[in-house]
Amino acid sequence: MNWSSAIRTSSSRLAASVAAIVIGWAAVAHAQAQEAPATEDRVQRVAMDEPVDPAQPGEAPVALAPILPLDELPADQAISDTVIDLAGWVIANDDHQDRPFTIVDKQAAQIFVFGADGKLMGAGPVLIGSAVGDHSAPGVADRELRDIPMEDRTTPAGRFVAGYGPAAGGERALWIEWETAISIHAVTTGVPAEERPLRLASPSPDDNRISHGCLNVSQQFYDFVLSPAYARGGMFYILPDEMPIEEAIPGFSPNSGA
Repeated sequence: MNWSSAIRTSSSRLAASVAAIVIGWAAVAHAQAQEAPATEDRVQRVAMDEPVDPAQPGEAPVALAPILPLDELPADQAISDTVIDLAGWVIANDDHQDRPFTIVDKQAAQIFVFGADGKLMGAGPVLIGSAVGDHSAPGVADRELRDIPMEDRTTPAGRFVAGYGPAAGGERALWIEWETAISIHAVTTGVPAEERPLRLASPSPDDNRISHGCLNVSQQFYDFVLSPAYARGGMFYILPDEMPIEEAIPGFSPNSGA
């Protein structure tokens, strides 16, 4: 089935597509089993003797009550086959370890959040690092924001264990990768010239590369989707700009189970 041919203009249609491909992945997995025996970009970390383990995030900000799937994507914006295929693979193979998980498509500037049960919780636009690339530069987490070279302002690709942890100023941040200070937070307005809210609201993904590497979503998306979903941590899957996806997310190969 060509998933990209189906117009995903609502969360219900996206959820249906995910459910269908999960069934396909589950059948493949079963067959294989039978055959085989700060809110600033790069929020400053708190100096600590031991690094934070995102898998054990501790207390998170007070989570709001879950709501029906929140769809902030433009009605005519397509969703890639890879996103749908990856969601199905994650669920069918329990790669998320029964935790909530998020898929970020950097090229389309889209984010999809799923509950531990695989149900879609929200889909929306996302701001990403201004530089194209799939790795974080060595030592980038220890630099001041203004000192990060433009070419190092990347959002890394891969599979991450995410969770809440301490940040500067007594705050808590939702860390995607502690070692490189990559977090996700509500869109910031500290530099008006960057026009981040306008970029996020734009129907085109072409202007969504603006951050120092962290991910930005709308305040509503953060409060009603991410915050309750990640109260106890979860997984993040960030699709690459350039590297082979099999390298970014080992074990996954697009369409191998479709």
